[in-house]
Amino acid sequence: MKIFVILMTGVLSFFGMLAGLLAMTGNLSADSMRTLVSSEPAKLPVVPAETSEGADLDAVARALKDRSDELSKEKTSVDEEKKRVEMAKKDLEAIRNDAKKLLEQMEQSIQAVQGQSDVRITEIANSIAQMKPNNAATALMKLETDTAAKVLMQIDEKKRGKILDAMPQEDTNRLLSAIQQPGK
Repeated sequence: MKIFVILMTGVLSFFGMLAGLLAMTGNLSADSMRTLVSSEPAKLPVVPAETSEGADLDAVARALKDRSDELSKEKTSVDEEKKRVEMAKKDLEAIRNDAKKLLEQMEQSIQAVQGQSDVRITEIANSIAQMKPNNAATALMKLETDTAAKVLMQIDEKKRGKILDAMPQEDTNRLLSAIQQPGK
């Protein structure tokens, strides 16, 4: 008898728990109770024709076709963008090559001008070296400071000293500063 009471307690607990779960989920109604206790099989809900499998497949097919069309448009757009980028790369390369050629030409021009400037300074230095110190000092004071300093550097030290002595002290200081700090 003890076993019977234990079994009945288990069965009643099961049905009590089932009823509690149905109540909590909102499925405890008269229809659901009848379905549980009746011996008839439950009737399955009828799916309307609108939501049938064929209609679903048509909708999926349309969505896939639309997505395929979008992807084709995007691919075309990407291909056009790639072509534009390639053309831009070619244009940049052409500009880079032109810039290199211009840079080389500018460097050659600078070297040519520098060579001409050096020749000119040497000629001026030779001319001034032949002058008397007073006349040489007057001629040097008329030149720009940097040019005058370069010319003085080309002249012999003894002659340079005589020319600097013939100049006013302010001009001598200016030229000596330029000689000590070339390029400024």
